[in-house]
Amino acid sequence: MKIDDRWSIEQGNDCFVVIERRNGRNPKTGEATQTESRTYHPTLGQCAKKIVRTHTLDAVDEENLWDALIGIQGSTERLIKALEGCNP
Repeated sequence: MKIDDRWSIEQGNDCFVVIERRNGRNPKTGEATQTESRTYHPTLGQCAKKIVRTHTLDAVDEENLWDALIGIQGSTERLIKALEGCNP
């Protein structure tokens, strides 16, 4: 299930897989790149915790606390909406 452009969750045989995609640039060529990381979790709840924790840590790095809080809220709302729509 796609959460947003950065996050998705897939159901495997024995676990759930959180897929995180990040856009970047190759420092040598300047070409656009995308990295993808996968983490494995036994429950959807743990998938949600992974995503919320990562968004929270990213938001804390923001200079403006208000922008950080808005980012956390938006991320959490998208995650809840996606999880409400699935029925694993």
